[in-house]
Amino acid sequence: MGSMNDLVIPSDAFSHGQIRSKIWLSENFAVWSKKHLSPAKSFELHWYGSWVGIGPLLMLSRNELKFHKLNLFDLNPENLATSLKVLDFWRCESVEITTQTIDVNEHRPQPGPHQIFVNSACEHMAGSSWLKNIPEGAFVLLQSTDMKHHEHINCAENAVDFINKYSPWLTVLESSQIDFNYPDKRFSRFMLFGTKK
Repeated sequence: MGSMNDLVIPSDAFSHGQIRSKIWLSENFAVWSKKHLSPAKSFELHWYGSWVGIGPLLMLSRNELKFHKLNLFDLNPENLATSLKVLDFWRCESVEITTQTIDVNEHRPQPGPHQIFVNSACEHMAGSSWLKNIPEGAFVLLQSTDMKHHEHINCAENAVDFINKYSPWLTVLESSQIDFNYPDKRFSRFMLFGTKK
């Protein structure tokens, strides 16, 4: 039996597809941020569907931007507790980390300068209130997939469909696609980066 200090991480969190998708996000954001964001600013990062914190860990580890605050949102409080342990390095590096167990469709972010919103699990989220509620002018990074799965309730059909889903609320600055080919399945992930209209 594990102690209360043990990490509770589903094995799928370390699957090839999950890790490759998050490295791909980190690589692209590192390039895009140099084009569109000022390195002289300090940013507040909001991560919708943060799961167990591996996405934020990889993104912050690779990026040259300064972050002063990281807000994590997930429906599962156990996932958020794990995230705090996974991201403890950044807390010790003076990044304030908060967690909220909430459906992000019910969340109302406060307007403010230098904010970045990441949703790397758009396929898991019904509706679009979570995006409509993001303050105007904030930077937004989104990921989704066309992979059919019982938990995927909002898949994109392809890259064009993905952009069309969210472009009514975003000025799209960058987009990308990565393809996965396994012996038992094939799917793609889509990503876009822009500003909230």
